[in-house]
Amino acid sequence: MLTGVPPHVSGVVANGTAIGDRGGLVPRVLQGRGYHTAGFVSGYPLRAAFGWGQGMDLFDDDFGMGRRERRGDRTIDRALAWLEDAPSPFYLWVHLYDPHGPYEAPGRPSDPPTDGPPLALPEFWPEGERAITSAAWITAAYDGEVRFADEQLARLVAKLDLDRTLVAVVADHGENLDEHETIFDHGMDLYDASLRVPWILRGPGVAAGSRVTCQVSTLEVGPALLGLADGTWVGPKCGPVLATTPAERLVEHPALLHALRVPGRKVVSGSPGQCFDLDADPSETTSVVDGCGALEGTLAAMLDGRVPAVAAKGDDDLRALGYVE
Repeated sequence: MLTGVPPHVSGVVANGTAIGDRGGLVPRVLQGRGYHTAGFVSGYPLRAAFGWGQGMDLFDDDFGMGRRERRGDRTIDRALAWLEDAPSPFYLWVHLYDPHGPYEAPGRPSDPPTDGPPLALPEFWPEGERAITSAAWITAAYDGEVRFADEQLARLVAKLDLDRTLVAVVADHGENLDEHETIFDHGMDLYDASLRVPWILRGPGVAAGSRVTCQVSTLEVGPALLGLADGTWVGPKCGPVLATTPAERLVEHPALLHALRVPGRKVVSGSPGQCFDLDADPSETTSVVDGCGALEGTLAAMLDGRVPAVAAKGDDDLRALGYVE
């Protein structure tokens, strides 16, 4: 999203990867154009130590002693304090991490049910929660995390002059709740539950109330921001969407899975690969045999010239957040 470069070209596919010198990062480009830049992040994978502070005049990744994430209200508090005296023009990146398991937003349901067989929750969930038996209870807790993030975002937007400020709201992934075998987790598959995310633009250069009905890749986020900043953006590019994820978490040279999605169809690489008829089976429950041959060829052509995945080094903090096997 910050470079417009797909993972199979950049080589950066896993959290914990040192991203190296990336001159095309949106904040670096805007800083070079005279923008004042600041970033406030909430999750350990985006620490400056991995390279995410490039192009930032101020980069706040201080979560507190020994902490791996920061609750959204605390991140927003710091961003709002910076906005009080923010010079113009400015670029502000605010990252919220709250809708990640375990779901612990203020006001979540109490007393999770533990009678019966426990759910197959990811290994990084706390031991005290691994006895939960109700997917509905955890889904409600997840909904609470999303509401909490929405509330914090509203606090930020309320302080912006929307006549003069472009606001982009986007997620990097969704979450498998109880749709597939990987429940209450993300990152190890390419189902739509993980891939389809909101992307909202508001501000100068954006037609108010318009809705894009075609599918658009999040690779377009960076180019859209830069184009809107200099008045050259002509609108989102509709078309096939390529998605990539590591098939293993933080091994030295992770194997990659790829998916190519067009209206009504999706192919996923692998052995065996998968083909989904999204019109007849939007939940992607059954891989079909026919109808994806041409799409598989297109995917292979798009991946031609890919670079090796950058090796990521695991540590205890990434392991605790579920990013290390």
